[in-house]
Amino acid sequence: DPNVARVHVELGNVAFWNDRDWITARAHFDRAVALGPGDPWVQSSLANYWSSLGHHDDALWRYERAVSIDSRNPSVRIAMVIGQFLARRFEATVASCNEIMALDPSYSEAQRWKGLALRQLGDFNAALAACDAAVRQSTAHAWAVASLAMVQAVAGREDKAKAGAQELIMRFASKPVSPVAIALVFAHLDETDEAFRWLEVASESRDPWLVMMRTDACFDPVRYDPRFGDLIEIVGIPEWT
Repeated sequence: DPNVARVHVELGNVAFWNDRDWITARAHFDRAVALGPGDPWVQSSLANYWSSLGHHDDALWRYERAVSIDSRNPSVRIAMVIGQFLARRFEATVASCNEIMALDPSYSEAQRWKGLALRQLGDFNAALAACDAAVRQSTAHAWAVASLAMVQAVAGREDKAKAGAQELIMRFASKPVSPVAIALVFAHLDETDEAFRWLEVASESRDPWLVMMRTDACFDPVRYDPRFGDLIEIVGIPEWT
């Protein structure tokens, strides 16, 4: 049945996150929106696409619409949180995370993104507390460990950040761990060559989060290295209007 919105969403997600095919992804997301405008996942999926390209106003409008459709769903709300973070609206990110935790205090992703946003706002103590809570609530999910290590690295706790990186590397040998997560810890430790070594691993393994590297503030420590521009070309993030 070619008229099922969620089918087009999933085909779009494969094209976007895995195949790095923005043209095909856009076609599927647009079709999904035409078929199911009242589906929050349809709206959020197109919003993710716009966030990757830096079209943040368009993205946030979609995220907000998704939340208006299903306002009590933490997963729908966390998508908007990520969009706010990518748009560098860090105070709004913190506020949205607090709203999610009012609905579900155990939702670790809200703690994690709150911590990353507080790190960008320079409140390292609060950022450490939030990321530490994310590690505990997620039973040490790899991205939670990486986020805590990133904050530790810039908060003067380099030894703990390095220990976090080594923990993730040990896990990587036998468990699914995002190479981007490892790379970003080294980036925050100013170990740029090691960061790009892991970004190369991420590119070869098609780590999905690379599609957000143009807009994610966590990449800022390596953003002005010439290798960063080369990697954007390899990933194929277009400069579209």
